[in-house]
Amino acid sequence: MSARKQQQQAKQSQAQQQGAVVASGGNTGNAVSAAGGETSSALVQTGRPEVVNIVATVNLATHLDLKHITLSVRNAEYSPKRFSAVVMRIRSPRTTALVFATGKLICTGAKSTEDAYVGARKFAKIIKKIGFSLFPGLIFRMADPRVVVLIFVSGKLVITGAKSHEDIEQAFDNICILLQTFRKS
Repeated sequence: MSARKQQQQAKQSQAQQQGAVVASGGNTGNAVSAAGGETSSALVQTGRPEVVNIVATVNLATHLDLKHITLSVRNAEYSPKRFSAVVMRIRSPRTTALVFATGKLICTGAKSTEDAYVGARKFAKIIKKIGFSLFPGLIFRMADPRVVVLIFVSGKLVITGAKSHEDIEQAFDNICILLQTFRKS
């Protein structure tokens, strides 16, 4: 058995004796941490899980030129031979984004959902600033009636795909009821 494996097993047994949760096999991708099995971790002290990473995904709905992003933005790295996305970092909130050519953006490293939201918005704003045109609204696909509603921050709506005037009326009534629940007070 290698010295490294012996060290890992010794750490696991020590952490288990201290009551910590130990995941073997390297990085498990869990958002809960036992802080390396140290007795000072929040998990050992309280017996409760601690959120250490929030991940947010965003679809920018446009194809992106990753080389252009890398050359135009600070704190961006792109190595296509190693990974097919640009890695971007910002300091506040301290988050990292993986930006794919398909327009998908994955924001990681946030400590709260608010930080994840703010970080994702900042990354999208950075990409928009360097010349990519991002769709400024929400695309809502309604099942009944089968229409697509484009919702903009200004409050305007565009309803497309309706087969009749009644479908438009029904879609408008349905979306207004839904939007009322998200109205700011």
